[in-house]
Amino acid sequence: MTNKPIKKETDVEITYGIKILDSPTPKANSKDIRSAVTKEKTVEKFRSIAQNYVTVLDVLWQYTQEIGLVANNTSLLNFTKLPTILDELRARNKKASSTEKPVANFTLSIKKKNLKKKEAIIPIFEISHLKKLSDYFRHNDKALHLLHETVLQQMVNAWEKVLASLLEWKFKSSPDIIPKERTITYSDILSFNDFDDVQKHLIENEIDEFLKRNTTSDQIKYFKENLNVDLRSNFSFVDDLCEVVLRRHAIVHAGGIASGEYLNRVKKLRNLTFKVPAEGNDLSKSDSYVIRAWCILYAAGVILLHLLAVDHARGKKSKEDEEYADEFLNNAAYNNIKNKQYFSAELILEYANNRHLASSISALMGLINLAQTYKWQGNVEKCKALLNGHNWQSCSADFKTCVAALNEDYEAFCKNLKIAVQEKTVTLESLYEWPVFQSMRNVKTFKQDVKDITGLEFNESDIQNTPTLLDFDSKEKLDDFFKKLSKDDTLPLSNIQSE
Repeated sequence: MTNKPIKKETDVEITYGIKILDSPTPKANSKDIRSAVTKEKTVEKFRSIAQNYVTVLDVLWQYTQEIGLVANNTSLLNFTKLPTILDELRARNKKASSTEKPVANFTLSIKKKNLKKKEAIIPIFEISHLKKLSDYFRHNDKALHLLHETVLQQMVNAWEKVLASLLEWKFKSSPDIIPKERTITYSDILSFNDFDDVQKHLIENEIDEFLKRNTTSDQIKYFKENLNVDLRSNFSFVDDLCEVVLRRHAIVHAGGIASGEYLNRVKKLRNLTFKVPAEGNDLSKSDSYVIRAWCILYAAGVILLHLLAVDHARGKKSKEDEEYADEFLNNAAYNNIKNKQYFSAELILEYANNRHLASSISALMGLINLAQTYKWQGNVEKCKALLNGHNWQSCSADFKTCVAALNEDYEAFCKNLKIAVQEKTVTLESLYEWPVFQSMRNVKTFKQDVKDITGLEFNESDIQNTPTLLDFDSKEKLDDFFKKLSKDDTLPLSNIQSE
């Protein structure tokens, strides 16, 4: 691959390149060589499609939260701008005469869990101050609105791109499934150099028609009928997935309003869990909606990729490719758990737990990860029930260590850990990094016990400092700010309603 400059609007030019080195090839039949190369290209192409999809969704997750923080900084989360405005209001209030009437009242309600609501009511005497506050909250609403719309559009774009990429991959790897009854114009025929051009033309037309003429439900049906991939039977949130795509369409073509067309199509979705607004209302794109939509799209894409990869691998009778597909499935869910994206992890792992994976190791990993997904979401009983449904006696020490950790049986954890460390299936780093051990790390004697068992002392600075994803829940971020305001004696706190 030749070096290609990455164009940027700066004085810096970055180049990248990969040089493929020639290597000696054993003598073999030329047909066998072509077959091996074609197979390798086919496998690598699928892996590239799979990795691209989860990478794009991961980037959008981070974008939503990191850019979301910037958007939220125009709201109450901004610890500098709003207090400055409040200071201006207080200073003006001190100058107001007893006969002067305010032009408006600014009310700030403070309500914390299990505590009585407090309201700060501040008179506004200047039109300029009223405008500052109005602009402040208006900009916040616009920023969040734009953020949510952009993220939803990009998420659906990623979903549609992976559908198109998978179709192209499948058609090229299995040309026999390309629809035969397609019309080619005479002018098109004259433009073709060879049969490969004809095939490329047919594939491009089929994909273009697939995307433009079919609803999401139709597209999923197409995958079932033509590619032997039944997403609807393996994913219970298909109707929610369809609604996200319809909402994206309404954002792009109807200004984000619940139009008659949007509602007519949504009515056909029988198993919808999203709340649908009345006609003419704004399609609310709250943080909770965006994160749930992200989880559904991520899980749906991962499951679709796995279904297609497994079907393709079994068609070729390739155990290696099937094991790779299972590895991809488990890794995608594990990354969710690490990033606390528990809902999408649960959807993926429940699907995995209901299937026959290629190896018992993959199946056990999926089971452990599903159990911890339940636990970290607060469903301890469901976690224990899942673990108790399997006989772990014949399993290796690393799995027994994980089970003991999830059951919070510290004695059994240490006992099995000693064996796992000797077998080198659990490392010092994994004890401090794997989510499955997080409750064990809270035990006071954990550090010393781990040192005694491993003979090593862990330096927490050795953990790679990856960016921590921000929490979506803005209410948690407001706690400190509300605390400061509620302790501010200069604010007149009362239960008077704003005028």
